[in-house]
Amino acid sequence: MACSLDIEVSSFMEYDEKYACMYLFGIGVNGRVIIGRTYKEMISILDGLCELYELNQNKRLIIYIHNLSYE
Repeated sequence: MACSLDIEVSSFMEYDEKYACMYLFGIGVNGRVIIGRTYKEMISILDGLCELYELNQNKRLIIYIHNLSYE
């Protein structure tokens, strides 16, 4: 099963400090894409995938992350 994750992030300066925040994510699973906007939604979707595919210590789903070094 193919699975991938990508998030889009925006950064800004405030009081000489640099901040970044996610504004969109996409999870691709077997040719279908799930889009969301918050980390809470992303965790909920990942929990749902664990339940749907009955994932556990012995049965895992590998998720390829686009530009992992920047995420």
